[in-house]
Amino acid sequence: MRQSSLKKAAFGTLIGESLFTLGKLQGDPATADLVATMQPSHRGLKTAQAALIEVADEKAMAEGALQAALTGAHAAQTAVWLAAKTITGNSREPQPLMTHLFPHGLTGAKATPPAGLSNELKRLSAAIKDDGAAAPLAPHLRALAEQTRRLEGPLASLKEIELRESRAQAQATRARNDYLDARDVLYGALLARFPRQAGFCNSFYKKQAPAKSRAGAGGAAGGGAASGAPAA
Repeated sequence: MRQSSLKKAAFGTLIGESLFTLGKLQGDPATADLVATMQPSHRGLKTAQAALIEVADEKAMAEGALQAALTGAHAAQTAVWLAAKTITGNSREPQPLMTHLFPHGLTGAKATPPAGLSNELKRLSAAIKDDGAAAPLAPHLRALAEQTRRLEGPLASLKEIELRESRAQAQATRARNDYLDARDVLYGALLARFPRQAGFCNSFYKKQAPAKSRAGAGGAAGGGAASGAPAA
């Protein structure tokens, strides 16, 4: 796996790569002291992964709660619609009451985006209260109020979770970059300690570098700085 491909690799892959390298370093007395080069970035990867998993789990739970709330809200809208149709005698002609309660029809009311649906339920409740012809619909007000509250909870949670998700993703990006930088630093340290032994240096990564990278590393060992860590 080339160094560039690790920029998009899953965190589980990065942690596996890091564990392999740490194990190799610890297993050789000649390199055990270099563990300190990789440990901070390894811890950073694990911390970032844990944050991503935590926020993903919480987001999934909030989205599930929102979906349940949407189902309840749509059911409440449908119940009002059916009751209002009964009041108007199920007429197929446009009726002032129906237009007042559902200016865009039932389909339009249900199509309201989740973020605006609680306001739509409040509008419907207000429309029932201020229209004398809608008085028989008053028993539906309690259900509309309950569904409004059920919507607002998950929506507020998702808004807060999205902020935390953004921070977790930024933390993950930093952790990934720190790990890639640590790989470069380690490779340079290995080449400096074991000149002209690129193959041995490459063995501290899961897969050896491609031939071109090995040749470049060998040249670097012979007289210059290494150009970068090998592919894992």
